[in-house]
Amino acid sequence: MSRRVIQAWLVVLLLLPVLLSLVGASASPVAISSESLAAYAQSDFEIELPSTGTYELIATRDSFTDKKHKDTNYGTLSQFAVVKRKKRVTLDGNDLEVEQARALIGFDASPICDGGGVVSATLQIFGPASNETNGTRIREIEDSWNEYGVTYNNVPGDNQIDPNISQTTSGGIDTVTFDVRDSVVDDFGNFDAAANAVIHGWVIRDAKKSVWYSRSASDVHLRPKLTIEIDSCP
Repeated sequence: MSRRVIQAWLVVLLLLPVLLSLVGASASPVAISSESLAAYAQSDFEIELPSTGTYELIATRDSFTDKKHKDTNYGTLSQFAVVKRKKRVTLDGNDLEVEQARALIGFDASPICDGGGVVSATLQIFGPASNETNGTRIREIEDSWNEYGVTYNNVPGDNQIDPNISQTTSGGIDTVTFDVRDSVVDDFGNFDAAANAVIHGWVIRDAKKSVWYSRSASDVHLRPKLTIEIDSCP
């Protein structure tokens, strides 16, 4: 837990109505001089504030690439496809045949406090319960990329990682959770908002056939989400 020193002006302002009511109710008015208030306000006191924090970050960019349409960018869609072999999928109401479709998801980490150590980090994606997710894998993106410019032909490089993956289904929605703590720690260690504002993110690939909601989904609860728990905020 960290300590924050807070000037007492706020407390004086909050307690002033109470003090005035007590003075009004007293048979012998209490004299409170401006000098005494000023002297009290100059004193410092400490309050224990929570030093840990959990941050829920919504994706700031996502898209997918497709071997069958190598020059096509899908960054404006509210859904993205992940398939291993050639499959027909429905995206934003349109039927499309795709092949080796792989999703890219990135985040802005600037809200995270400087110097915080990573306790846990999980990436979650959401999609219709009809998904066939057998074989789904995730890889860490190495370089920067543009949501509205990335295609199969210019996709950034990535590194293999081996996170725990779990899947649940509720209310007709599939939720897949990837434990990406080691990936985040390897990249950033302790966070520095100035240096680590951008998380290049992850590539999701090799599902048998799946469609997921992107950051453009109308329901914010269905957008890709990265949850990071920090152990201290100096």
